[in-house]
Amino acid sequence: MNGPRHVEWDRLLGDGHGPLQRQILDEEVKAQTFQVFETTIIPGTLQTPEYARAVLTSSMFLHGVPDSVDDAVEARMERQKLLYRKDKHFHFVLAESALWMRCTEPDVMHAQLDLLSELSAVPNVRFGIISSSMRYVISPSHGFWLTDDSQVDVETYSAALHLDDHAEVAVYRTVFEHLSSIAEYGNAARAIIAHAADAL
Repeated sequence: MNGPRHVEWDRLLGDGHGPLQRQILDEEVKAQTFQVFETTIIPGTLQTPEYARAVLTSSMFLHGVPDSVDDAVEARMERQKLLYRKDKHFHFVLAESALWMRCTEPDVMHAQLDLLSELSAVPNVRFGIISSSMRYVISPSHGFWLTDDSQVDVETYSAALHLDDHAEVAVYRTVFEHLSSIAEYGNAARAIIAHAADAL
């Protein structure tokens, strides 16, 4: 998101989630590399329509913004298509807790976990999961997106943070390097997903 470093959600979502998701899509079309870490939620680009709808509807009620969830879900599905573009490279790292967070019905969650397994095999997507048994050296305080190794986006309950100061970006680069180094990939990651799915 271009503009101020700190923007409250009531300003960003004045017209609902749809326009914001379209703006994010436009910016991601121009970017090439994405390094993403999440602790409690499946990243938007990896979401099924039903999971996305549940997450966006919850946010809509929290912030009291207009209902443009249908348009927002459609935009997220357009963002997902970027995963298959050979000129783009994605590296996702999720804490295992994100697989267990019940933000929607079990059948929707099950479909979401199935999609994660599928997307983890896309050639230009590197997908890792940090097992709940793994010891962290750097605490996973919150999720973030590091784009083109030059800007970081962080979401809080009240605002979106956009960081492009070189020193701040460098901190997040270090954090991501550590988190990705302790993640499981490939079949090991898919086994963790399968375990969470079986628990449903």
